[in-house]
Amino acid sequence: MMELPICYYDARHKKLCPRCIRKLRNGEITEIDRDVSFVLAELEKTHPILSQNTKIEKIWKVENVYVLSVSKKTKKIFDQHPEIKKDLEEKLGGKVVIFPNFQQLKDRPEQALRAIFSGFPIMGIDQDYIYGYHRYTIRLKNAPTTSATTQDVTTTLEELKQLAQKLLNLEVTVNIVS
Repeated sequence: MMELPICYYDARHKKLCPRCIRKLRNGEITEIDRDVSFVLAELEKTHPILSQNTKIEKIWKVENVYVLSVSKKTKKIFDQHPEIKKDLEEKLGGKVVIFPNFQQLKDRPEQALRAIFSGFPIMGIDQDYIYGYHRYTIRLKNAPTTSATTQDVTTTLEELKQLAQKLLNLEVTVNIVS
């Protein structure tokens, strides 16, 4: 059975019980948590693997990108079955980014940034303290190791940078070092 931000029963029946309504009102869960949980419960019908130890901890939406904090086992399921992520993106109408235990990383910005930019060769992350807030600079080695074109890579880096800034409430810059 899936472990979701809302009750599994609620997700399956696309309505909230009094407990989940209270959690929504108190801000413990969001409408994004609710809506994505509904979609995941629906996807479980076509992807029964989701019912095996799937744990979604928290869901955020930054512009048109959905960020899922999941257990390590769940991350492995998504990695082994990329069609699940593709179907989820199709149903949500946006990009989906999946991180293992990201909720815990939010309190450790450097580790969170390493998780966000994990698909790129990170040379280092520098931290500056300026005017009462932290600014992080991520140094990447040459062009990222993807088969994407230069334009796609730039777009991806910019999207990840914006995602990091909004999720972590930090100023982030990215430098590509040759």
